[in-house]
Amino acid sequence: MPTINQLSTIGEVTSADTLPVFDESNGDARKMSVLQLQDYLEENLNLADVDFLQAGTGAVERTVQSKLRDVVSVKDFGAVGDGVTDDILAFTRALATGKDVLVPEGTYRLAPTAVQTIANLGEQLIYGEGTATLKVDLASSIQLFAFYGPVSLENLSVDFNQKSCLIAFSWAPNVGQINISNIRVFNLKDTNSSTSSITFRISAAGNTFDIENIKATSMLKRGNGTITDGPGAYNMIYVLNDSANVSTKGSIRNVFASEIHNINASDQIIFEDTAVIFIATHGDDKENNVVIDGVHGYNFGKRIVKTQASNVSISNVVGNVTAEDTLCVISIQQDAATYGVKTGCSATNIVGYGKMNSVIECSALGSKINNVVGQTTPSSIAGGSVNDANTLIIAGDNIVVDGVWSNSQRDIAIGTDVQIVKNLTLKNVHLVIGSSKPYGVTIYNRSNTSGFDGILIDGLTATTNADVSQINGPVWLVDYLNGTTKKGRNLAIKNVFIQSSTTTSTSGYGVACSFVENVSIDTVKYINLSGGSHHRGVITTSCSNVNISDVTVEGAIQIGVQLVTCTGRNTVSKVYSSGATTAAVFNTNSSDVTVMNCNTTQVSAATTPAWQNSKMTVGTTANRPTVGLTPYFTQYFDTTITKPIWWDGSVWKDATGTTV
Repeated sequence: MPTINQLSTIGEVTSADTLPVFDESNGDARKMSVLQLQDYLEENLNLADVDFLQAGTGAVERTVQSKLRDVVSVKDFGAVGDGVTDDILAFTRALATGKDVLVPEGTYRLAPTAVQTIANLGEQLIYGEGTATLKVDLASSIQLFAFYGPVSLENLSVDFNQKSCLIAFSWAPNVGQINISNIRVFNLKDTNSSTSSITFRISAAGNTFDIENIKATSMLKRGNGTITDGPGAYNMIYVLNDSANVSTKGSIRNVFASEIHNINASDQIIFEDTAVIFIATHGDDKENNVVIDGVHGYNFGKRIVKTQASNVSISNVVGNVTAEDTLCVISIQQDAATYGVKTGCSATNIVGYGKMNSVIECSALGSKINNVVGQTTPSSIAGGSVNDANTLIIAGDNIVVDGVWSNSQRDIAIGTDVQIVKNLTLKNVHLVIGSSKPYGVTIYNRSNTSGFDGILIDGLTATTNADVSQINGPVWLVDYLNGTTKKGRNLAIKNVFIQSSTTTSTSGYGVACSFVENVSIDTVKYINLSGGSHHRGVITTSCSNVNISDVTVEGAIQIGVQLVTCTGRNTVSKVYSSGATTAAVFNTNSSDVTVMNCNTTQVSAATTPAWQNSKMTVGTTANRPTVGLTPYFTQYFDTTITKPIWWDGSVWKDATGTTV
């Protein structure tokens, strides 16, 4: 006769069957129906006496009670999950066991009056079942959970109940590995503008994090009206160090954020300080290794990603904005005075469209930016200017950009008032010039520029929309430089293709720069399809040591290449512009200009009193050349009067302008 502990050996029976059962507690032997046996077991069975053996080779027998205690449920400690009862005590007691904590399906109201501090009891997981929802019901400036151990979160919805939350979940330094996955947060309306608000706060020191599948919607924070200060700011995922010279490692993947905003007392959206993801590490953080991949934001507030850290790799980010409070999709910042020098960051496959100041703003040393698509228009409150909607803003050294498609109101802005921008590389850039683009704001100097030293533009294509009446200088490094306090140095431009539409009839400029020392422009093709005469293919003004070669202009243009008041040694060669109405090459008051391999009948100049030469010959007055003369470019050393002279188009003159 089987004992109760041996019932697992009995085959399938029906409710009508009877079984012989020996009760070990009193020695009775009797027959019971299956239903009677079920009732008997419920009344008398002690799970501590029932053995459990897991399937599989090497499994060890233990009691059912021991097996069931592997995982605790918040309902084991009295949680109700009705959305009304305060279940915070059940959560803290469940976590105090040191075991993983199950949150069964339901809505659990959490209404602590102070932060719930969870001690380090080793690795723990809080995980939801089905639609498990935490309904956070906090007074102003209250933090929910502060974890001092490696507590991870999985499969939970967090409803902030249209109320405040100082910090929802925070992890202290040196807790170890932190995993956060499949979490939805929504309905924050923090009206306390005297503090910042954070949903996930992770200390960088001694921690590694993996965050994935996060969705944030309707997260609102009352601003205090001051941009860049702490009070009034909101960060959804915030990774920071609490001391200098700390590095961090981790990943953030598959994040969606919508309707993240600062608001005022009237619940209107304002421009202040929000970020979906903010990574900030101070001092020497060269051991950082942070990956951010797959983020989509719609009306995401000031920024989707903000970094003030080294070695942050950002990829596959899309930002779409119809609201008025966005600065940029990604901000890769260099704030050396506060955070130290930041290096090794990258942004790849980034898309931004809608109302924003820029898709990417970058000042961190040596950043790499690849494959950016931008179609931006001005915001009425963000950026502070109705003409301030860019694809890129570059304000740092040694930055390499490879792959840009831009149909923004402005395209690539260069410069900062903090420093001279050095060693910038722009490769494979495609600009679409539309009717909304202001004059001279394609690749251009910012109004606050301190100048630049070293720009390489290699591979630029610019095309115009059919409704555009003018080409607005695909390269326009002209404004705000003055040659003294603000100037450029070492500019190289090559492999440029510019094409107008059939209606682009006036004001066409291709490449233009001013107040730049050492200019090299090579291989430019400018095609005017409109039939109307454009202005200039290439023009350099008040520059020095200019070298221009291999420029082709097809269609009507006033001047193919023009040098204006340039100094130093300047050369122009291989310019083809058969449709030039004034000249293929024209010099205005520039000194020491050599023109080679050009049609001399299309070379002209105006000079008072500077001179230039295309060729130098030597001989007596009687042997002065009479054919192939180019006004102001033909130079001759007259051995009879022992001085150089120039042909002005009708007579020979010396360096003083005197006819000789």
